[in-house]
Amino acid sequence: MRAVSPWREDLGLGDHCLTCGGIGVLRPHVVWFGEMPLEMDEIYAALRKADLFVAIGTSGSVYPAAGFVSEARVLDIRTCEINLEPSDNANQFDERRYGPASEMVSAWWTSPCFDVNDDRAAFHQNRHRLDFRAGRGGLRRRRRRPDAAPLSCRALQ
Repeated sequence: MRAVSPWREDLGLGDHCLTCGGIGVLRPHVVWFGEMPLEMDEIYAALRKADLFVAIGTSGSVYPAAGFVSEARVLDIRTCEINLEPSDNANQFDERRYGPASEMVSAWWTSPCFDVNDDRAAFHQNRHRLDFRAGRGGLRRRRRRPDAAPLSCRALQ
């Protein structure tokens, strides 16, 4: 198990984990290349509930995230890739848009094909309360925490 806690200051090697007391064991709470994401069961459960899967800025070759589009297609979930260029698995997406994410996400979000009256309306209407982060494997939603960044403790993995 990994302890996750908010952090409001610069992180240094001498900082200690508030859960285990270990020094030098804190790190940003992100998934780096070669690591398995935490809570894969929850990720797949969320995917099963989704009606739209969007991958932004991904190579489409790093698993398990690269496999999410295949899972979405099996579940008959609409898929969209937004990328600088086609990813390794671009042919699996229903819709593809290419160019800088800073331009393409906004263009896609406001496009006529993104109809607020369809079954994704709740997703669209809640966007003002969520922070959308482009990451490998798709668009991740997380509650905004402007004053804190999540950190995890390596000692409790």
